[in-house]
Amino acid sequence: AGIGIIDVTRDSFGSSGGYRWTITYKSSVGNIGKDSSNLIATNHLVSKGANVEVETVRHGNSIGGKFALRFLGDETRLMEHDVQASELEDILLQDITSLSTATVT
Repeated sequence: AGIGIIDVTRDSFGSSGGYRWTITYKSSVGNIGKDSSNLIATNHLVSKGANVEVETVRHGNSIGGKFALRFLGDETRLMEHDVQASELEDILLQDITSLSTATVT
């Protein structure tokens, strides 16, 4: 799990010496869970008027599509991005003629 690679920057904000922190998620982890559009931040700041705001500029991505594998001159049929291990084993054995066994975990 984890949050992936992030980039954190700090800029001066306002005339009272405040700062704005920006956190950018650089890797393609995507949104986690069905209802993960909002990050939650807890305000532990103690100055008058200090607050925490969270803004999602762009939602995370997700993977999709199809792929094929090529091995020893043979190529598999197109498979969905989320093909199950047992199904991939069957496809490898059927489409890659030089294989006698296949184990996918």
